[in-house]
Amino acid sequence: MKQKGMLLGLVLMIIGIVCWLMVKYVLYDIKVLYPVGCIILCVGGLIVTINLFINTVKDDKILRSKIDQKKEK
Repeated sequence: MKQKGMLLGLVLMIIGIVCWLMVKYVLYDIKVLYPVGCIILCVGGLIVTINLFINTVKDDKILRSKIDQKKEK
């Protein structure tokens, strides 16, 4: 699950950057790609950030449970 979320976020970020590059270098008439690319880039970054935060909390809980088990022994 964690790889799918990271991959989705990174793909969205790459699509957003490609939209920006298309506006800058290829398609001058389609200016709507600039805000769309910005939104897609931000959503991709948000997905990556949320996914990393959730996985950090899960890993922290696992590590704390292991430390508590070692203290009980």
